[in-house]
Amino acid sequence: MNKDQWLSICNDMVYRHDRERLMCVSVAPEKQRESLLALLAFNHEISIIPELVSETMLGEIRLQWWRETIIAIYEGAKPNHPVALGLAWAIENCELSENLFVKYLAARSFDLLKTPPASLYELENYAKGTAGSLHELMAEVLIAKPNLKIRHAARNVGTAWALAGLLSAISFHGSQGRSYLPADLHAEDSVIAVAKSAKRYVDEARSVHQHIPDHLLPVMLPITFVDYGLRKLARCGYDPNDTRLKRPGISRLFSFYWKVLRKRY
Repeated sequence: MNKDQWLSICNDMVYRHDRERLMCVSVAPEKQRESLLALLAFNHEISIIPELVSETMLGEIRLQWWRETIIAIYEGAKPNHPVALGLAWAIENCELSENLFVKYLAARSFDLLKTPPASLYELENYAKGTAGSLHELMAEVLIAKPNLKIRHAARNVGTAWALAGLLSAISFHGSQGRSYLPADLHAEDSVIAVAKSAKRYVDEARSVHQHIPDHLLPVMLPITFVDYGLRKLARCGYDPNDTRLKRPGISRLFSFYWKVLRKRY
């Protein structure tokens, strides 16, 4: 499979399942955009594993395949899998940190369990390990050897993205017998607590904007969508089942493109 083929598959996957972050990475230079698409496609491949398996062990087998595949990529292998080929391209061209893939896949094991996180602290750690690690890898695509401030900001964006995404997917996860709401809080309180946690990570990411170079914009822009969604949830009384949350918000697109033009988030 050549580059055009795996890139087309990755792009189609992200377009169908992660369109807002696709909009964000579309402002990156072409070569870097290819690696960012590979990472987002990889994230989708892993995130849907619980939907594809009927038993935890089967999910762990899939995760183990990816662990072994990434090890093989770092050893120079070119796997016969479109998303894995995309990862191989990204790893080779951007010198991505192997330990971030290890953290990401370790955190993803939680998705296979049908028990909710014990506390908000545990949920935040899950969000940091999954989307936080992913966004740190995305930062490595855009900046060679990012400093600690940049890594921290990227991880905060990913953490906020994960927490907000889990809130929007409450009904979907419930239909699968899964819940990501902290078990030590009542349902109504837990939604508010998770939303406030996501907003805190948004604020932390924005607080260091003066230290973030413009070319990191594709990794930072997702908080524009997170912030919009959190404000909309607040207007709906933190009711994740409010039908108004499902209505498309044209204003969020205007806000997004305005911030792209201003290079802000």
